[in-house]
Amino acid sequence: MNTIEFVGRLAKEPELQKTQSGVPYCNTSVAVDRSFSKDGKREADFFNIVAWRHNAEFLSKYFTKGRWVHLVGEMQSRKYTGKDGVERTVWEVIVDKVGFAGDRAAALTDEAVQDAPPRRRASDFGDVEDDNHVPF
Repeated sequence: MNTIEFVGRLAKEPELQKTQSGVPYCNTSVAVDRSFSKDGKREADFFNIVAWRHNAEFLSKYFTKGRWVHLVGEMQSRKYTGKDGVERTVWEVIVDKVGFAGDRAAALTDEAVQDAPPRRRASDFGDVEDDNHVPF
């Protein structure tokens, strides 16, 4: 089974294009943070993305560089010969599903996120005394 799913930030602006026969497609790349770091420095992997038809239109309409995105697709490789005559292999994620990811705070700058109020946890709330009365 060839399925890949991840959440990351768009590393470049998605640009809608069309094939000669008019089929919309979009190429971009996504930066996905690694779950570990070397020497305290965050690292990310960059994936080349290809979306077709409605996924391409959706991606180019609602997403911009830096925005969080949730993608599901499959990994594919293709070979081509460069202008220098050398054969190369490219790996790409062919998108099956595109969705929004992150929250409103994710769209803010790092400074604004640091100033944002902390999120509430379930443990922050106390028990309510049961008075056997339903107010509605």
